[in-house]
Amino acid sequence: MENVFIMEHPLIQHKISQLRDINTGTNEFRQCIEEIATLMGYEALRDLPLENVEVQTPIEKCMTPRIAGKKLAIVPILRAGLGMVNGILALVPSAKVGHIGLYRDPQTHEPHEYYCKLPEPISQRTIVVVDPMLATGGSGSEAINFIKQHGGINIKFMCIIAAPEGLDRLRRDHPDIQIYVEGIAAMQIQNLNAWVDVARAEIVEKYQLGENDKSTYLLQSAHVDEGEYFTSRVHRDIDAIMEDMRKAHLGRSDSAPKNSAAEELKQDLEEVARFNGSKLEQLIMLFCKQTKLRYNKLTEEEKQWLARIAQKSELLKSSVSQRGKKRK
Repeated sequence: MENVFIMEHPLIQHKISQLRDINTGTNEFRQCIEEIATLMGYEALRDLPLENVEVQTPIEKCMTPRIAGKKLAIVPILRAGLGMVNGILALVPSAKVGHIGLYRDPQTHEPHEYYCKLPEPISQRTIVVVDPMLATGGSGSEAINFIKQHGGINIKFMCIIAAPEGLDRLRRDHPDIQIYVEGIAAMQIQNLNAWVDVARAEIVEKYQLGENDKSTYLLQSAHVDEGEYFTSRVHRDIDAIMEDMRKAHLGRSDSAPKNSAAEELKQDLEEVARFNGSKLEQLIMLFCKQTKLRYNKLTEEEKQWLARIAQKSELLKSSVSQRGKKRK
């Protein structure tokens, strides 16, 4: 595995143990992810090209090395990859950050792109794709495909934990990239599935169960899918981190609102329904709420002006008023 670099630094292994500890809180989990990314980034970026530039020291001018070419590009796979970005930015604060969003088709289970924003010119940058977990390898492989389609050439993939099948797929699909991983954590799952296979064989033999027997299907369903297991574990932790971040920024003017647009519309409709006025006045009041106007601050002239416009609305026309009229 020439293009795969497995990192076994004691500090990284220590922090991985902290991540696995059930007693580790959300904030500590987030800090560990960032610190692991920093330690891994130190190794992954050791081959960055350098160029000599002239600087003025307190004593004299001299030639000294700096990173050459365009700035580094960090590309997290949304959303879990976001947790590793700050760790690499701590090493290279001037790095540009892009984003790739993928979703998995519920029928085919194949990943599809829903968002891709990369720093330009991407073809001239060293690109570090980050994702804490490499499970089946589908999302990682497709993310790299998208980057290559946009012109990316020099690509590194960095993850904390990788399942063997995901690592094999990424190596097979992209032999031209460098892969950095802390460890391959799948032996426990493999051992569990092997034990299930042994138990199933003994039960089938003892009770003479057929392949189409319900008990056979039940034993088969006891198999643990490595990709789904690790992905669900990572996303559960990331969801908790995102919820903490939302709570921490609640009420800030630059944060997203707590309620969705649908919830706000529902609240507006309920308030308008409670308003003791004509249907015309209720329509005007709803218009004011949706356009952030204060209905009670409008002058009578302004209300009349809005009323003349609102009367043209189809919402005010009623089939009841036509009942009893003779057709011409």
